[in-house]
Amino acid sequence: MGTISDYKVKFYIADIYGPRKCISSVNEYLSDYISDFYNLVDSNNLLSDINSVLNGHIPKCGGASRSLIYAIHEVSQTRIYSHANDYYENNSILPDYVLPTADFKQILKKWKEFLEKV
Repeated sequence: MGTISDYKVKFYIADIYGPRKCISSVNEYLSDYISDFYNLVDSNNLLSDINSVLNGHIPKCGGASRSLIYAIHEVSQTRIYSHANDYYENNSILPDYVLPTADFKQILKKWKEFLEKV
């Protein structure tokens, strides 16, 4: 099975104050985090950072998204936290969702392709 089907990823357009491209997946925080990178500049920047991590140029990247979901991308895994403030208050808390960073990259690439379409 492919990454998209493994994570039950679906792309769609919703009417949220006008048409907006959205993503759904097996985890709401994963979906919401990626959805926050709804323009090509932001999604390209995130993809570039992920590539830098996976290629060993930087040890990790990440931070808070527009909706304050926090993610840390390292070579082996991406950890997603439901709220940045919880992570800032206690950065030893358990993540709300974890997936391999290579899988995250594949989902992000498909998201970027969806954004590039009309």
